[in-house]
Amino acid sequence: MAINFNNVYFSYGQNNIFTNLSLSLPDTGLAVILGPSGSGKTTFLSLLTGLLKPDKGEIQGVSTSSLAMVFQSPLLLDYLSVYENIVLPLRFDNIQINSKKEEINKIINRLGLTSLVDKFPYHLSGGEQVRVSIARALIKGGSTLVLDEPTGNLDEHNSQIIFEILKDLAKDHLVILVTHDETSSIKLADYLFRLQNHTLKSVFIKEEVHKKAIQEENKKKKHLAIKDAIFINKKFLIHKKKRVILSVIFLSFNMLLIYLGLNLNSHVSESLDDLLYDYYASDVVTLYADEEVASSGAIHLKRHTIPSDEMLSIMDVKNPYPCLDYFLPSIQEIALNKKVITASFYPVINEDKNKLAVGHQMTKLNEIVVNEPFLKEVNLDKKHALNKEIHITNSFLMYSQEFDASDLVEINLTFKIVGVSKEQKAFNKACVYYSYNFFSQYLKSVYLPNISLELENDVSIYTLLQDKIYAKDDFFGNSVLASLKDVFTFKEKSQRIFKDKLVVSSQIIDVKDSTSEMLHSLIKVLSVFLILNTISAVMLAFLVIYSLYADNIRLFALLKAFTRNKKNTIINALGLQAIILALTLLVTLIVSFIATIVIDNILAVYQFPQFLAIFDLNSFLFVILIAVVCSILASLLPLRKIKEKEINQQLEGED
Repeated sequence: MAINFNNVYFSYGQNNIFTNLSLSLPDTGLAVILGPSGSGKTTFLSLLTGLLKPDKGEIQGVSTSSLAMVFQSPLLLDYLSVYENIVLPLRFDNIQINSKKEEINKIINRLGLTSLVDKFPYHLSGGEQVRVSIARALIKGGSTLVLDEPTGNLDEHNSQIIFEILKDLAKDHLVILVTHDETSSIKLADYLFRLQNHTLKSVFIKEEVHKKAIQEENKKKKHLAIKDAIFINKKFLIHKKKRVILSVIFLSFNMLLIYLGLNLNSHVSESLDDLLYDYYASDVVTLYADEEVASSGAIHLKRHTIPSDEMLSIMDVKNPYPCLDYFLPSIQEIALNKKVITASFYPVINEDKNKLAVGHQMTKLNEIVVNEPFLKEVNLDKKHALNKEIHITNSFLMYSQEFDASDLVEINLTFKIVGVSKEQKAFNKACVYYSYNFFSQYLKSVYLPNISLELENDVSIYTLLQDKIYAKDDFFGNSVLASLKDVFTFKEKSQRIFKDKLVVSSQIIDVKDSTSEMLHSLIKVLSVFLILNTISAVMLAFLVIYSLYADNIRLFALLKAFTRNKKNTIINALGLQAIILALTLLVTLIVSFIATIVIDNILAVYQFPQFLAIFDLNSFLFVILIAVVCSILASLLPLRKIKEKEINQQLEGED
């Protein structure tokens, strides 16, 4: 198809380059355009190839598929071999290279490049680089070959070789050559034009011009395949491996922090539960009902009472135990090993020997088990703690609204340490565990003489505790105990059914509530940090990708010159980011696996629970989602910073 310029005008601001330019070029032959520097040679080519649009007039007979461009600079990608540079336009159009093997080899042989295909551009001479760029242009199969000063930087010998190649190509192509080399071009040109006075004047047209009917290729726009974008960018990133490695390390560190934060948030509650169930009295809970006595506006006065039989039945508590805190208070001062400490006393209803680190279970009233925080406060190790004794003395008044008599009772007991529990030190305090069964048996033997006399019956402390008529008296403790397999599930059920009317408390519930509140506060702070960290990851990725785009601006120029398809620029950007994303996620996966093991081992040394799962799939999938979103933003946003001017500078030579 002939190329026609019809009354074309073009200017840069007030500087007119072309005025009423009209020109017609046939299908084949060598058309040479001469002109001094600044006459508009490169501008003419930019209009011809569509890099610039005319201010007025029209250009006919030009399409992306019919044009192939050879630039003033060869514009070879130095991280691709000669062969890979030549077939680059096929990748841009998503054409299978193997299907074009015969045509590729024919072009390579025609241009004398057979021995150079495995070399890289920096191994080639200037003339060889020009031949490679011509081969790359021909590989598209277009009918028109456009060249901008291809011999400008070559000596006379190499220039002559290039001109002879172009003359041969003009037999079956229209070759448009812009040059200042009048001597060689006049000898070889089929059509000669000179740029003068803002227009193009014909100098001569040879009588015999080779003609060839050229079938137009499919006009459908083709696009770069993602696999080819990855291939090209892989070659480029290998060339920039130091920067890529550093970038991947920093991005992986950001992703690692996000993963660890999500992992912690997912498993902190479960890990804490596992830790608390190791406590020696983890199965014992205290139950009491909140009864409203009076209220005034927003002020409510409540008191603790023993839960009703109906409440206990609904909660499936079949064997409630009387509370014994009145007789053996839950907080007491202990003197041991020349130290006085405050310890918490907890009753144990069902002992589990598997929870003992050293020693044995309690077999009599005066035997107790302690935990490691207790030993730490009194400066004893596990071995020397066994058989140590502590003395407890308590006085209390037995009195009830149901009778007038009262008894002052004094309890003097000497307890011996027979075991140390496996409880970890984390979130713990000094605890002493005593046997509920043995102590309740002891209370059965403590008789109340004055009350017995009034009631005309032998009455012990435990006798009164068995009779609910005394339930509202102080010694009853206004609560009952229960032994449960799953304390936390029981509490959730009570809140669901009774809300705040039935209160469930225990050693491990109190620890979990206080610890969870602290951890959730930390997690809120961590969440803000993770959001900021994600933003910083996007910014870091943006800077990395933008710097890589800037270094690979030549590829963007080739994409524009060979395809005119903006979608290809996006696909190329995604191809580069896909490689960095894959490397980042791979490194993150490896490092997160190592980090969780190291962190859990460090926590274990200090007797903290393993808050992190070795590998949390859900957290990692969320990290992948965040990484993909960040990658898309980081790959597309920098494209807005790549200026058309920078790309055109790669394509334009000296005008």
